[in-house]
Amino acid sequence: MPQIKVGDYLFRRLHELGIRSVFGVLTTAMGKGGLDEAISQFVGAYSGAGTLSAVKEALESVDMVIWIGNYSSDFNTGEFTTFLNKDAIVIDLQCFSVSVDVTWDPYPKFNFQAGDELKQDFLWGALSSFLRPGNVIISETGTSAFGLCDTKLPSGVMIFSQTVYGSIGYATGAIVGVGQAIKESGGKWKRPVLITGEGSIHLTIQALAYMLR
Repeated sequence: MPQIKVGDYLFRRLHELGIRSVFGVLTTAMGKGGLDEAISQFVGAYSGAGTLSAVKEALESVDMVIWIGNYSSDFNTGEFTTFLNKDAIVIDLQCFSVSVDVTWDPYPKFNFQAGDELKQDFLWGALSSFLRPGNVIISETGTSAFGLCDTKLPSGVMIFSQTVYGSIGYATGAIVGVGQAIKESGGKWKRPVLITGEGSIHLTIQALAYMLR
């Protein structure tokens, strides 16, 4: 069965495409947020070797991939570990539309005890319940961008994830601009959410001063 894989450039009309599709739909790390993850056709975010096993299987075992807005950078492919069935037909497009209808449940259930170790696999799953419609997320380059691939987004969330350049630190400054844009959105967007790492924030920590003003 074919799968539709969304890359990085085409956010317009993707919501309609996902709803009408009978195929499973996936994104890359950079394309995260380009599809409504609450729809039944959404499989997950694919980033090569580090992808959740259910999502990897959904893409790597199919006989056809329709790739929309592909950008095969090192970060966006999990350091070039993207794997497709060698016999699969790959259609690489910049724009496409179709009608559809299949149910997928790609995300595992998270069952943890109070005494369990706090690991990243817990963090990215738990983050799904924290996010709300109206959130605008800035994802830092690197671990944050890859980890968010395993976070299921609710409807009505916008996310920006940059995996073209290793420009760590950009996210903290960018979230200041997001906060201002939210004020000017007329109530459409509610809250800026910064997902970054301890190393990255060292580079642009001064942006916190602007947030506190």
